Amino acid sequence: MYETNKVAFCTDFSPNAVSGLDSFLFSVWNYELKIDIIHLIEDDEEESLRQIGQLKKYLEHQVNHSGNIELLIFKPDEKEKLFKHLNSEKYFYVELGLLGNGKGEELGAFFEKVYSSVDQDVIIVPPKRKENIDNRMMFLLEKKHLDYLYLVRKYANFLKFNYCRLTVLLLNSEKVEENEIEKIRNEVVSILPGLKVDVLIESEDKCDKILHKMIEEKKQSVYILFSDDYFYDFSLKFLKSHLNKEELETPCLKMYALPERIDLYKNNLQLAPIVELKEH
Repeated sequence: MYETNKVAFCTDFSPNAVSGLDSFLFSVWNYELKIDIIHLIEDDEEESLRQIGQLKKYLEHQVNHSGNIELLIFKPDEKEKLFKHLNSEKYFYVELGLLGNGKGEELGAFFEKVYSSVDQDVIIVPPKRKENIDNRMMFLLEKKHLDYLYLVRKYANFLKFNYCRLTVLLLNSEKVEENEIEKIRNEVVSILPGLKVDVLIESEDKCDKILHKMIEEKKQSVYILFSDDYFYDFSLKFLKSHLNKEELETPCLKMYALPERIDLYKNNLQLAPIVELKEH
């Protein structure tokens, strides 16, 4: 599935993207990952080339990632080539920063296409990213999609290394009896062994209220959701409505729930690609 353990960071040289790059490089330096930094030239090509030159000088000093960073530039007429690249390269994940420039509430065609059509995990970084030392991760999915959690095994080493505290919020239309809740909790723990996990099972209305409250309290480090799930559509609507209100400070990771990948992490974990720690 993956020739190398690679991640992609898409930058537009906005202030958010520049600060996001620092945070991104710091967050991955403990792991055996190759990094592609990707830029699509859209407006001022001369200014883009100047900033690319500055970025190259900056990257020369990233000794922790020496030999592992490649800079990829796509011209204005190469958007489709870029989308094909993001899909064909089979990245562990693609990181994408939101501009939040106050010019209306449109996410932009480029962002929306990456988020919706790239069949890799995509992490969205908001303009006002809030660093949270508690490392709380909120997983959002429908109860009928519980098997999607097997995909999280891909990041198990990262979650364990950072002592992450996980909350799994399961949406279920029917009331679940207490004995059934305990079975579900045990199943989640068996899917994600060695991780501290809390499980909540709630109705659609209650899930929406819990999520909005958590966003207001700003205590989560990352929200994780899955394609082909209720929360995927919910997240896209939320991003559209809150982007320029600057209310969202927490990154959002969309995991691509391809059935073949779920089966791989469920039944053949020894063959599945996982994030590996560096040997220091």
